[in-house]
Amino acid sequence: MPGGHIFHGDLSWPVAATADEVGTWGVATGHPRIVAASSGGTVRGGAVSGLGGYAAARHLLDLR
Repeated sequence: MPGGHIFHGDLSWPVAATADEVGTWGVATGHPRIVAASSGGTVRGGAVSGLGGYAAARHLLDLR
Protein backbone atom coordinates (compact mmCIF):
# COMPACT_ATOMS: atom_id res chain seq x y z
CA MET A 1 0.00 0.00 0.00
CA PRO A 2 1.96 3.00 -1.22
CA GLY A 3 1.69 5.73 1.36
CA GLY A 4 -0.74 3.56 3.32
CA HIS A 5 -3.55 4.17 0.82
CA ILE A 6 -5.73 1.05 0.69
CA PHE A 7 -6.82 1.74 -2.92
CA HIS A 8 -3.32 2.71 -4.17
CA GLY A 9 -4.79 6.09 -5.12
CA ASP A 10 -8.05 7.96 -4.98
CA LEU A 11 -10.99 6.37 -6.74
CA SER A 12 -13.11 8.50 -9.03
CA TRP A 13 -16.37 8.23 -10.91
CA PRO A 14 -17.14 7.82 -13.73
CA VAL A 15 -14.41 5.31 -14.52
CA ALA A 16 -14.28 6.32 -18.20
CA ALA A 17 -12.72 9.76 -18.14
CA THR A 18 -12.72 10.21 -21.92
CA ALA A 19 -14.88 9.03 -24.80
CA ASP A 20 -11.99 6.78 -25.95
CA GLU A 21 -12.18 4.81 -22.67
CA VAL A 22 -15.87 3.95 -22.97
CA GLY A 23 -16.30 0.24 -23.70
CA THR A 24 -12.73 -0.68 -22.82
CA TRP A 25 -11.44 -2.82 -19.97
CA GLY A 26 -9.25 0.01 -18.61
CA VAL A 27 -6.02 -2.01 -18.51
CA ALA A 28 -4.27 -0.97 -21.73
CA THR A 29 -0.74 0.46 -21.71
CA GLY A 30 1.42 1.95 -24.45
CA HIS A 31 2.39 -1.57 -25.51
CA PRO A 32 -0.34 -3.69 -27.16
CA ARG A 33 0.39 -6.95 -25.31
CA ILE A 34 1.35 -5.50 -21.93
CA VAL A 35 -1.55 -4.69 -19.65
CA ALA A 36 -1.98 -3.42 -16.11
CA ALA A 37 -3.56 -6.02 -13.85
CA SER A 38 -3.11 -4.57 -10.38
CA SER A 39 -5.67 -2.79 -8.30
CA GLY A 40 -3.71 0.45 -8.57
CA GLY A 41 -2.82 0.13 -12.25
CA THR A 42 -6.25 -0.36 -13.70
CA VAL A 43 -8.81 2.33 -14.38
CA ARG A 44 -11.54 0.64 -12.35
CA GLY A 45 -9.35 -0.40 -9.44
CA GLY A 46 -10.68 -3.53 -7.82
CA ALA A 47 -9.05 -3.69 -4.39
CA VAL A 48 -9.47 -7.24 -3.06
CA SER A 49 -12.11 -8.26 -5.64
CA GLY A 50 -9.58 -9.29 -8.30
CA LEU A 51 -11.25 -7.06 -10.88
CA GLY A 52 -7.90 -5.82 -12.21
CA GLY A 53 -6.76 -9.34 -13.11
CA TYR A 54 -10.14 -10.23 -14.57
CA ALA A 55 -10.19 -7.08 -16.73
CA ALA A 56 -6.62 -7.77 -17.93
CA ALA A 57 -7.52 -11.34 -18.92
CA ARG A 58 -10.68 -10.20 -20.73
CA HIS A 59 -8.72 -7.50 -22.59
CA LEU A 60 -6.15 -10.03 -23.80
CA LEU A 61 -8.83 -12.54 -24.81
CA ASP A 62 -10.60 -9.81 -26.79
CA LEU A 63 -7.37 -9.26 -28.81
CA ARG A 64 -7.60 -12.75 -30.27
